[in-house]
Amino acid sequence: MELLEERGNASTVFLAKALGLSESSVRRDINRMASLPQYPDVRRVHGGVLLDRDAAGLEYMFELKLELNRGLKQRVAAEAARLIEDGDSIVIDSGTTCLYLARRLADRKGLRIVTTDLKVAEELGKHGGIESNIIGGLIRPGYYTVGGIVALENLERFSAEKVFLSVDAIDLEHGITNASEFEVGIKQRLLRMARQVHVICDRTKVGTHTLYRVADITEARTIVTNRDLDERLAARLRAAGVVLALA
Repeated sequence: MELLEERGNASTVFLAKALGLSESSVRRDINRMASLPQYPDVRRVHGGVLLDRDAAGLEYMFELKLELNRGLKQRVAAEAARLIEDGDSIVIDSGTTCLYLARRLADRKGLRIVTTDLKVAEELGKHGGIESNIIGGLIRPGYYTVGGIVALENLERFSAEKVFLSVDAIDLEHGITNASEFEVGIKQRLLRMARQVHVICDRTKVGTHTLYRVADITEARTIVTNRDLDERLAARLRAAGVVLALA
């Protein structure tokens, strides 16, 4: 409960390591807590547990996010993969949609990729036709993203043709925003690394905003999102000069 009060949610994997227990023990504890009247806000979800309170601005840990809107993310990843050609030099940001994109690149040849995410790097390491680089730096527990001063310094050593940037939220008024301050500096640096910056996000993140501002919406060349995006919202984005690639 102390960890949940602090973070709002936690994956089974994170709790097992934090508490020195097996994942099966953690799952049993979560199931019991969720059934007890003294823990009315504890809710068991796929991959972990969360406090069922005001979820505005809550950022789920990796294992929880992986299953959240999974179908929407996979469609976005498939569309984003169409923007990548053999031989490209690209940067793939952190997050679950970026992981689904990495899984789409197994048969590509001659790609040179830089990533800021341990899970994305692990996936790219399975693909023999890809030269993959992982940025060094501070690792965010439970999220597997890399950030901090060392990461920013490492990014200065690379340039790329295309950047695939994940976002927590994006809208016309607030631009690109992030739920955590941890990734803001990294994302701002990624936006300057290539002329082609493609924001990849499922439709639930479009037209919303979170606490930490990253950049104006015009910093993105393309927003890759879902075809069933609200039509009025899509029209407003296009009128502002935003290019939409709909999956």
